[in-house]
Amino acid sequence: MTEVHDSDRIGATFADVEQARSAMAALENAGIDGNRIELQGQAGRQAHDSRGVAPDADSRAAGFAGKAVGGGVIVGAVVGAVLALAIGIPVLGGGSINGPVIALLIGAIAAGAGVGIAVGGYTRVKQGEAWEESFNAPQGASATVAVRAKADKERDQITKLLRDHGGQL
Repeated sequence: MTEVHDSDRIGATFADVEQARSAMAALENAGIDGNRIELQGQAGRQAHDSRGVAPDADSRAAGFAGKAVGGGVIVGAVVGAVLALAIGIPVLGGGSINGPVIALLIGAIAAGAGVGIAVGGYTRVKQGEAWEESFNAPQGASATVAVRAKADKERDQITKLLRDHGGQL
């Protein structure tokens, strides 16, 4: 554990930046504000120093976001199609597929895909600066994640999440 300076912070070292990013995402998903999470150590310093000047980092971040949004589009479109057919055939089609059912199907696929974009992006792309900076860090390098805890109960939750994602405390 490196650079964790005060008693309010819990730090863990991860084998690589990808593992650290996964832990940061789990922390945010559990309700820990991303502003309380830091990427430290050599990976953190390099990520901070190369912010805005590492073009491959933008490609990695865009690829991650694209996968998240792409998955959401597919799931949303499929759900929209299933709902449109389940409701449209009996209500509009009289038991068969006709013009109004096809129009409903097309609209539902588009609407489902739109919802999928929002949900896929929102649930997978995190807001914390440390998570964003992790794309600037050297890939494959070990990384330290530090989290400011507000209460003892939260310390236990943070410690468990860091360990569950491979962090060495």
